[in-house]
Amino acid sequence: MNFFITLAALILTSQITAYDYDPDNKLNQLAMTMAILKHNYISDMDNDVIAEKAIRGLLNQLDPHSDYLDMNELDALEDTTNGKVTGIGVEVTMENGLLKVIAPLDNSPADIAGLKNGDYITHVDNSLVLEIGIAEAVNRIKGKAGTKVKITVARPGEKKPLYFHIKRKEVSAPSVKAEMISDTIGYVKIGYFGLPTKDETENAVKKLMRENSNIAGLIIDLRNNPGGVLSSAVEITDLFLDNNKIGYDKVITVAKERNMNITQSFQSKNGDITDNLPLAVVINSGSASASEIMAAALKDHKRAIIVGETSFGKGSIQSVMPLSDETAIKITTGLYYTPAGSVVQKKGVSPNVYAESLQPSDKNLLDFRESDYLNSIKSSKSKSSNSTSNVEMKIVHKFGFEIYQAMQTLLNNQRQAKCQ
Repeated sequence: MNFFITLAALILTSQITAYDYDPDNKLNQLAMTMAILKHNYISDMDNDVIAEKAIRGLLNQLDPHSDYLDMNELDALEDTTNGKVTGIGVEVTMENGLLKVIAPLDNSPADIAGLKNGDYITHVDNSLVLEIGIAEAVNRIKGKAGTKVKITVARPGEKKPLYFHIKRKEVSAPSVKAEMISDTIGYVKIGYFGLPTKDETENAVKKLMRENSNIAGLIIDLRNNPGGVLSSAVEITDLFLDNNKIGYDKVITVAKERNMNITQSFQSKNGDITDNLPLAVVINSGSASASEIMAAALKDHKRAIIVGETSFGKGSIQSVMPLSDETAIKITTGLYYTPAGSVVQKKGVSPNVYAESLQPSDKNLLDFRESDYLNSIKSSKSKSSNSTSNVEMKIVHKFGFEIYQAMQTLLNNQRQAKCQ
């Protein structure tokens, strides 16, 4: 308490004396720095501006996911939770002082313009992100609906920067998409975990099964799903688990704080709405956070075959703690663990069947994931047969090779079951 009184006195009165200042005390150095900025920096800054920058700087140095939230950022967080995003619709993280794209939301301005998972945003409206800072860069990207923002991107495999002029708008977080992709295989795309997503998923799956009595397998597409609300992901995962038939004490995920005490265990409470319909879950390096929790839970409980690439590796817990009615801090307070006790953070979720996008990429120039690629899978890539039918080629063209591979995996399992 004495420090904060001294700090306020230093900044407001500029009365720094030898008695007050201990050069070996870092808190005193902070007070001195703020006082010097107040009275000597080239641009005038009031006390609140200096203090906010100090808080943001502190939090941004901790990890990519801790941050200071002003009133606008709190409103944006609430909108995202409720399924709305204002701006260009892209989920980003911080890496090496730049904004790294986790994934653009489906059908968002960013998605339509061509931003991709793994892109590094270097400039916003010609301003270098390293110079203006992460928080300011994010604020400039958001802007007002109807206005445009220029985004400069460094993309692995590209020798020159890429430029995107994107019109901002209010984006509804993607709703669940569902359809049959073959006579017997259903497809459900979940682009984001918002509060309405559980009901949307349940209704979509039940409709598919009601209208297609011959359905024999279901693909759940979590590619480029950046996460969202944890409770939504837990509830959706529970739709596909029978709590009377699974192990691991029915756990879907466990949250542990820094001293490794269990803070909360999320468990399956209901039956499987598909009556144990064979599942394949498709993930890629843009699948992060809540989508990784879902994939890992279905994998550990041996409820689904995981197809695709190793996921992003964002398995940390962020808690929002208010500082006032209009401000808060978001800090990392723990990690999520899978039912089998594995950690998702940095490692991600590895697939049972490796299948990456057919789009070429050069992963040697810039890292695509939160990890340093130390846990990447070492396996051969699957190749499609030359005799692939036109129908199958249409599936690859419309949904991607990963979905085609997931479909083939389910169909092969069906054939094996019949033979037995």
